Amino acid sequence: MKTLIADADQVLVSMLAYVLGRHGHDVSTASDGMQALHRWHTEQPELALIDAALPVVDGLALCRQIRQRSSALVILFGQRGDEHEYVQCYEAGADDCIVKPFSVRRLLLRIDSLLRRMNGLPMAEGEAGRGRLVVGDLVIDPGAFEAFKNRTRLHLTRLEFRILYRLARSVGTLVEAQHLADYAWQSATGGDIRLLKTHISHLRQKLEEAGGMPIYIRAIPRTGYILTPAAAAPAPADPGHPSAWPQTEAQPGGNPDATAVPAPLDNIVASPAEQRA
Repeated sequence: MKTLIADADQVLVSMLAYVLGRHGHDVSTASDGMQALHRWHTEQPELALIDAALPVVDGLALCRQIRQRSSALVILFGQRGDEHEYVQCYEAGADDCIVKPFSVRRLLLRIDSLLRRMNGLPMAEGEAGRGRLVVGDLVIDPGAFEAFKNRTRLHLTRLEFRILYRLARSVGTLVEAQHLADYAWQSATGGDIRLLKTHISHLRQKLEEAGGMPIYIRAIPRTGYILTPAAAAPAPADPGHPSAWPQTEAQPGGNPDATAVPAPLDNIVASPAEQRA
């Protein structure tokens, strides 16, 4: 596996390059963000280990640039280990964040865990063998770990992909937040509901930027989330059916008893502001 290690600490870089090389990785290194970005463009690694505090171009900015063009694995090295730092790393598009100092064994285990999710066990319960899911112009292929919206590939992290896939499996139906987090993280210790909101926000942005048919992720406070596609235009109704009758609205100074015929409930879709609640 082609692996990029980007860190200003040359002792750490040399040690990681040696250990990862012994584990079958084809390693390249960089000591600052600009050099790392150049190596990324020329070598196209499948895994990047990046210090969030890189000089010249910091690791968070580098991760964002990588994520715009690739779905490769990215692990960021943090400094503090507080919630704000974790949120920053995941917002930048990292698949994982590990805080310095860390043991090489721990890093290897984190890499192996991500690789199992990506390759051997991309979904839970053998779901890689399931067929594609189609919701409007959103197409999700669990076998290839790919999602397309409006014929445009979505560059998703592994967590984002699993969140979107789980919601799409239950389109129009509530998925409880804790269940969704547990499914996405696939960890023995369970998922992190606090960070789930961040990943949901990223998904909303990427779905909106892809254009096409609006697809909303509605939040039900203290409960969970619902994936809701925009309602399709209703089919022409029978002229004798009440749904085909002309609607009237009360006008200022007009008949106060004149009211509009209510639209069918199936055609009511949450506004963007409501679905982001």
